[in-house]
Amino acid sequence: MTLVFAVCAIIATGAAAYCAFVDGALLAVDEELPQPAGVQMLVARRERTHRALAFGRIVSQLIAGACAAGTLRASDVPAVQLGPLVVVFGILIVVFAESAARAAGDLAAATGIA
Repeated sequence: MTLVFAVCAIIATGAAAYCAFVDGALLAVDEELPQPAGVQMLVARRERTHRALAFGRIVSQLIAGACAAGTLRASDVPAVQLGPLVVVFGILIVVFAESAARAAGDLAAATGIA
């Protein structure tokens, strides 16, 4: 059961990171520069797309956190160490899935979503 929770946490973290990357790239696109047709369509619906990606990112982060906590709970970690480990795993999930992926999307801009 521990492996199932761990795999689910990794997949959900990857999904959150993907949403953050695309959201960062979408928000960093310069509307004044010529873009491919697919990027122009997304920029035209930027606000709606941004909200959908933000919702997907938050749901994925919640699933990743719950699965990470389930992984630790199902393992043989002593109860005294469980709380701090859950906090550390939560911070790592947010740093990877939010901060790093969003920064990479900001740098990629239109090439990241084309």
